[in-house]
Amino acid sequence: MDPKRITVAEAPAGKDAYRTKLRKLSWPEKVKVVIELQKIAKPILAARGISVTVWPED
Repeated sequence: MDPKRITVAEAPAGKDAYRTKLRKLSWPEKVKVVIELQKIAKPILAARGISVTVWPED
């Protein structure tokens, strides 16, 4: 069994834990998470012909 692999039974618990962690973050930390997600999504969406602007980090 691969220790890095998540089973179907564990997935919902991990999702809830991640959401709880995000809820507890401050606004500036939440904005940093959004910027990181934008950076990840930009090349994917650009390949599909969609223009994406990543927010500046101040």
